[in-house]
Amino acid sequence: MSKVCDIRDVKDRARQASEWVSLLASGSVSAEDRARCDAWLVEDPRHKAAFDAMENTRSWLVALGAQSRRAEARDLHSVAGTDSSGRSEITASARIRVRWMSAAAVVAVIAGGLLLHPLYLKGDLYRTAVGQQSTFTLPDRSTVQLNTNTEILVDYSNDVRAVELRRGEAYFDVAGDAGRPFVVEAGAASIRAVGTGFVVRVQEEVVKVTVTEGVVEVVRDAYVVQETPDRGSGANLAPAAKLGKGQRVEYDRRGANLAVVAPAQLDRDLAWRQGLLIFEDQSLDEVLQEVERYTDKRLIIVDSELKHLRVGGAFRSDDLEAVLEFFEVGLDIAVNRDVPDTIYLTAAPPIRID
Repeated sequence: MSKVCDIRDVKDRARQASEWVSLLASGSVSAEDRARCDAWLVEDPRHKAAFDAMENTRSWLVALGAQSRRAEARDLHSVAGTDSSGRSEITASARIRVRWMSAAAVVAVIAGGLLLHPLYLKGDLYRTAVGQQSTFTLPDRSTVQLNTNTEILVDYSNDVRAVELRRGEAYFDVAGDAGRPFVVEAGAASIRAVGTGFVVRVQEEVVKVTVTEGVVEVVRDAYVVQETPDRGSGANLAPAAKLGKGQRVEYDRRGANLAVVAPAQLDRDLAWRQGLLIFEDQSLDEVLQEVERYTDKRLIIVDSELKHLRVGGAFRSDDLEAVLEFFEVGLDIAVNRDVPDTIYLTAAPPIRID
């Protein structure tokens, strides 16, 4: 089992983002300071992501008012640990306890210029590489199966089993423990279960939670906008909602939709657990996006009309060549493998008979 606990670079980004947000909010920032902050933001996309997360949290807390901020600070004080240097740190489990106590998602405290953020975490990091799938047994005998290019942080305490899904897709088979809920942090919400099975997938800013057994409860961030005019059909999810077997919620920071998943669709979605990719009447563009998750190679459609070609079939997730051969033979697509790490798909020229 591979465990990686060195997250100093993540902490450093969080610390710097905290300092910039606090400085800009102080009202005493100089033009030189603003220029240095702008330079730091464009230096690395992760800097901007950390800054935005800090700023969102600061804005939310300010909106709560002085009374709410004092109450939040007391809650955090009661659950925060102290490291060897005497500084306060919020573990994943402590952060989740505060979220469930206050129905608040991203927990922070701005007091005297100090901002404690969820990126300040400690625990065991589990990950898979691109194309790799692995199953791990957690300390409570729950199991988690990680799909390709997935990373989770696990931090158990006496009263909560906390997991943060940082990227990728994971299936959780949770051991029952009524006194210690199992909570997964993913994007703009937390997913809470006691004894159940469910899969969580993070794809950019969108998170999908699908329940295969039992019941889970999803609690969204307090500052998430509730209106979802552009999300299509489906019910807008309230700050907390329960999902049963065969139900799925898809959410981001704008809103959420709850839906029932047909058994056949559920089987296709979970086929990765058996090392398979199953498609049924999906566009070639959609198929390539899914296949790319399992390889370091880029798959590029040269002829735009091919993007809408309908595709169906079952393939091994670790056999890219079989997928490409299907494109060539079954769909009459020309596959160019000449460029390292990039594969180009074009419409095959018609066969000429002289």
